[in-house]
Amino acid sequence: MRGFGAASRPVGTIGTLGCQLSTRPASVVNADTLYVADEGNGTDTYANGEYTAATAQTTAGLQKWVFDSSAGEWKLAYTLQAGLNLGQPYTVFGYPNGLNAATGLPWSPATDGLRNITGRVNPNGTVTIWAITSTVSGGGDQGADPNKLVEITDPLNATSPATGESFRTIRTAGFGEVLRGVSFTPRL
Repeated sequence: MRGFGAASRPVGTIGTLGCQLSTRPASVVNADTLYVADEGNGTDTYANGEYTAATAQTTAGLQKWVFDSSAGEWKLAYTLQAGLNLGQPYTVFGYPNGLNAATGLPWSPATDGLRNITGRVNPNGTVTIWAITSTVSGGGDQGADPNKLVEITDPLNATSPATGESFRTIRTAGFGEVLRGVSFTPRL
């Protein structure tokens, strides 16, 4: 897709997964809007109580892309990160704490970005996106730590994040668990 060239994708990005929301009439949904989950760079650099590479990322999180019909390409409108607390270690009950002797880094995981998004268009002109966080830690297997299911609601016609717009955690995986995604189940 034009606009998603190598120059648009941050160097070191592990991967992205997207979800286009175009299941409602054009009067309700802007069919030229694409949300993309950026997993972050997976770097476990740690100093002063945080994973500094994750904290410094500007494209990790939920990217909102809008199609510019005059240019014939997609353009990044903004990236939603508020509430993800990128690079900030969190505690998981039963998970090891302290430093991992093999890596010299804390066991505590931290959010590095997002993956596996699912979305719903709301009747009021907003979209709700659910995502699974990707992680970094001293555990040695980036992305395999107990992670989180997060949610955010974004106005479809917005060109910048709404005031106070922030992710909220719906569920945190426990010790020995990893969340992999969200799917809708039809009502019977």
